[in-house]
Amino acid sequence: MNTKLKVISLFAGIGGSSYGYKKAGCEVIAAIEFLSDAISNYKLNNPTAKTYCEDIRKLDPLEILKELKLQPGELDILDGSPPCTGFSIAGLGHHKKVKINNPKQYSNTHKHQRVDDLFGEYIRFVKHIQPKTFVAENVKGMIQGKFKGFFNNILKELSNCGYIVEARLMDSQHYKVPQTRKRIIIRGIRKDLNKKILWPKRLSETAKLKDYLKFKEKDNSERYELKEGNQGYNDYYKIIPGENFSKIYDGKKSFNFHRSSWDKPSPTVPAAANIFHPDEPRSFSLKEYYKIFGLGENFQLKGSFYKKTTFLGRMVVPAITENLAIYIKKELL
Repeated sequence: MNTKLKVISLFAGIGGSSYGYKKAGCEVIAAIEFLSDAISNYKLNNPTAKTYCEDIRKLDPLEILKELKLQPGELDILDGSPPCTGFSIAGLGHHKKVKINNPKQYSNTHKHQRVDDLFGEYIRFVKHIQPKTFVAENVKGMIQGKFKGFFNNILKELSNCGYIVEARLMDSQHYKVPQTRKRIIIRGIRKDLNKKILWPKRLSETAKLKDYLKFKEKDNSERYELKEGNQGYNDYYKIIPGENFSKIYDGKKSFNFHRSSWDKPSPTVPAAANIFHPDEPRSFSLKEYYKIFGLGENFQLKGSFYKKTTFLGRMVVPAITENLAIYIKKELL
C-alpha cells in the first residue's frame, strides 16, 4: 500500500516547503508559482512535479485536479504561502506609504502583481479542491495591529469551506535550524474526517550558529565581501556580533543588516540577504546559507548570488513543513 501523502504547493517559490514535505516522505505532485526564475529553480529540485508558471487568478483548480487525475476531496495536503508584503512589519516600517491594492514589483524582475487578495485565491483553491488538510504560511505581522481583523476573516472563510481551522506561531530556531524565523502557520483538516489537528513539539530551545556552521573542507561557495576601506567595511567593525546596524545608522534602512553571533541563531534572513558573518566582513556564503535554512548540499540554485539569496530570503524553512508533515501523516494514516 502506497502511504505517501500527495501535496500541491501554491505560491511555491523555489520549493522550500516542498523540500520539507519530501523529507517527511510525502510526494509533491504539482506547484504553482508566478515568477519564471523561481519556477525554473523549483524544477531543478522537483523534476517530477507538474508546474504552472502563471498568475493563480487565471487558473482553474478543478482543471488542475483533472490533469492530475484527482477528484475533489482526494488530495491529501494543499500547501501555500501567499506573498506577504502587506502584512510585513519590516515592509511597513521601511515603506511608510505601503497601500493595500498597490501592485508589488518583484526585485530584479520586470513582473508586478497585486498581492493583497492572494489569500482569497488560496481560499478559492481550498474550497474547490477540498483537500483532506491544508497548510498556509505567512509572516507574524499578519496577527498584529490593523491586520488582526483581516486574519480573523481568513480563519472564518477557511472554516466556512468545511474545515476545523487552527493557527500557531512557529519559529524555525526550535526545529534544529540556526535561524530565528517566526511564521504564522494556519492548519485545517476537513470536518467530515473527524480528525484532530496535531502540532509538532519544539525539538530544541535555540539552534546556535556555532553548532551548525562547521565544514570539513574549504568553503569556496559564493559570498559578498565588504571591501577594505569602504564605508560598509568600516561600519562592520563598529558593531559587535549579535547587533544590527541601527546602532550606527539610527535605524534608517538598517532593520535587516546584522552582524551575526556564533552563540545565537542567525536573525531572520530577508530577501537579498544582508546578514553578515560573525568574524569576517562578508555575507554568509551560499553553502553557509544552506545550513542556516536547513537545506542539504544537494539543493540546486541557479542565477547570480543576489538572485539566489533573494529567493532564499522568501523561502519557507523546510524544517517547518517537514515537522508539520510528520504530524499530518499521524492524523491521516
